[in-house]
Amino acid sequence: RRSTPRQGSLVPSAIGHLKLLPHVHPQLSLSDLEKFSHIWLLWIFHGNTNPKKASKRGNSKNEQMVLKAKIRVPRLQGGKAGLFSTRTPHRPNPIGMTLCKILKVEPKQSQVVLSGIDLLDGTPVIDIKPYVPYSDSPSEDTKAIVPDWIREESPYRKVRWIPAALKKLDEYASKLRLFSSMSSAREALEQAVLNEAIGRPAFVRMLESQEYPEVKKSDLRKVWGIRLECLQISYLILLKEHCSDRKRLKGNS
Repeated sequence: RRSTPRQGSLVPSAIGHLKLLPHVHPQLSLSDLEKFSHIWLLWIFHGNTNPKKASKRGNSKNEQMVLKAKIRVPRLQGGKAGLFSTRTPHRPNPIGMTLCKILKVEPKQSQVVLSGIDLLDGTPVIDIKPYVPYSDSPSEDTKAIVPDWIREESPYRKVRWIPAALKKLDEYASKLRLFSSMSSAREALEQAVLNEAIGRPAFVRMLESQEYPEVKKSDLRKVWGIRLECLQISYLILLKEHCSDRKRLKGNS
C-alpha cells in the first residue's frame, strides 16, 4: 500500500490496466470512450486495515469505531486536519476517486490502459465516468479555494541514483509488464519517490519529540521503500539541515 502514489496526478507516469468483467459487455460499453482524454475512476479502498482492527477489538459490526476524526496530513509535517478535509483512505465509506488519462481503449481485450493511476493491483472499480471540463472543473469566474498547506510545493525536486541501482533497473526493465523501456520505468519511479517522500519527514519529526524517547537522535535516519512490479526500491532522505532535499535511491529485486 505504501508504494501506491498518494495522488495519481502527482505520478503521471504510473500506468495501469483497467479490466472489465464480461457482464458489462466491454465491446459495447467501451464504445466512444476513446473520444475522451480522461476518465474518473470510482473505486474501493479494499486494502484498508481498520476493518481488521475492528474485528480484533470485537467491533466487527461497527467498523466506524476505529476511524479517526482527525488525520495526520503529510504536507502538514505531522499536523492534523479533519478527516473530511483530507484524502485519507480510512473513511466511513471507503470510496476513492481518481482522474486518469486514457492511453488506449481496447474493447476486444476488455480493458482500458491508463496513466496517472494510484490504485493497488486488484482494486475493485465500481464505476467509470468520462471527464467533462464544463462540469468537472470550476468555471473561469469561480476561483477554487484551498488551505495554504495544499498550495505549498514539495521541497523535493530531484532523485539521485547510485550507479548500482541504475544497473539493476537496466537489467530488469525488460521484465516489467507496464513499462516499455528503462527510461519510462525510471521516470515513474522518480515521480513515485518524490511523491512518497513528502510525508516521510513528518514521521522523523515525530520521533524527535517526546513521543518516542527511546529513539536516539543519532539514529534518526530512515531507509524507506516502495515496490514497482518485481522491483523493491529503497531510498534514503538525508536529515542534515543542508541536505534535507537530497535523496539517494538504491534498488534490488
